[in-house]
Amino acid sequence: MKEGEAEKKRLLMRQRALLENQLSQKAAQDVAVHQQAIAELEALKKEVMLKILDKGARQRLSNLKLVKPDLAETLKIYLVQLYQTGQIRSRITEKELVQILSMMQKKKKFKIRRM
Repeated sequence: MKEGEAEKKRLLMRQRALLENQLSQKAAQDVAVHQQAIAELEALKKEVMLKILDKGARQRLSNLKLVKPDLAETLKIYLVQLYQTGQIRSRITEKELVQILSMMQKKKKFKIRRM
């Protein structure tokens, strides 16, 4: 009887190890798919930025990324959305980029009024 119980334990341990291995492989695949999606999104953003920004605007965005990376990323996403919806018809200059950035920052500011 003890040999049968020991064999059952070994079988259960093997099944558990196999299941854990399968789960870790699935998790690794999920991570790889996620990383690939992120890489594709980054490539799309880079391609769009090259199409829509002139040299001065790209430099300004690069400087902004050094100082405020979150804001630069938000701006990139906003510009990609504008491009995809057809709202950008020509290259954006540095001056226009500053105006867009200023407009974005004004939208974020709000006041609380007490009544």
